[in-house]
Amino acid sequence: PDGDYDREAWLSAFQNVEDEACYSVACDGLPKDLLGTYFRNSPAKFKVGEDQIMHPFDADGMVFAMTFDGSGRVHFRNRFVRTKGYCEELEAGRMIYRNQFSSKPGGWAANILDFRIKNLANTSVMSWGGRLLALWEGGKPYELDGKSLATFGESNLAGALKDGDNFTAHPRFDAAKDRLVGFQYQPNPVADETELTFWEFGRGGFEVVNQVTQTVPGFGFFHDFVVTKNYYVLSYAPTSLSWKALMGVAAGFKSMGEAIEFNGDQPGRILMIPRDGSEPTTIEVDAHFCFHFANGFEEDDGRVIVDMVRVDALMLGDGSSSEEPLWATADFERI
Repeated sequence: PDGDYDREAWLSAFQNVEDEACYSVACDGLPKDLLGTYFRNSPAKFKVGEDQIMHPFDADGMVFAMTFDGSGRVHFRNRFVRTKGYCEELEAGRMIYRNQFSSKPGGWAANILDFRIKNLANTSVMSWGGRLLALWEGGKPYELDGKSLATFGESNLAGALKDGDNFTAHPRFDAAKDRLVGFQYQPNPVADETELTFWEFGRGGFEVVNQVTQTVPGFGFFHDFVVTKNYYVLSYAPTSLSWKALMGVAAGFKSMGEAIEFNGDQPGRILMIPRDGSEPTTIEVDAHFCFHFANGFEEDDGRVIVDMVRVDALMLGDGSSSEEPLWATADFERI
């Protein structure tokens, strides 16, 4: 390998997965008290027929499971999440939907005024309240069978999610209150504001024990958050969605994700939304983008501590105009 990473090994992560399998393997030396199932979700369908996915975030999701039974054997299976869009494109043998971060083949003429987006169900997977759910922040969860990984269908979480609601790909568990906490963000370019809704579910399932909705000014792009004793904490990057950029989306020249602009000359913000529904607190910090948090908690004196992975700017690539998939052209030395 060149440098500090094996580029070929890294590129292999973006090979199109062709097969679904189910088998068991013997693993000598496994602890007998290692019991349970490890689930993982990730983009896996990088080609639809002969159509090439150009951005890694735009591939359909596949969930795999490894069950440790305590006898020294591991039982493996993997299946694509059979969303409505996945099934339609599988039958058509080509891409039908525009993607969030790149366009479908055919240039602007194939994408103009086509605002259809499919639920990719490709980001993470969670088990809660007796349900296994594949998650993608642009839509509702998809429920799966925990043993076979068969897809049951889209879930509104026992009625908690209404028409038009989405659900985060990164919910959080509040161990102190034994709650699952999730959220959605809904940008409104016309009003130049973003609405955030947070749900807290009790251990028994999806009964909403607390719900908070707040509106913040501007265009917010919130992929992840953390939960502390009293706050939902988010990184509010200096992003915007201009009318010029939106016209480019409508005209078929770029995807919605490519229209997001990062304004590095403006400050970043940490957004602290009280769980009791009172007014949020906004703290200005240096310009940055944060896709993921690692942890968040409060000290006895009330200080809030968060650990995040931050970068100086948001770089999503230009998959709509690229002749090769973005991962094939990534230049880590330049980055």
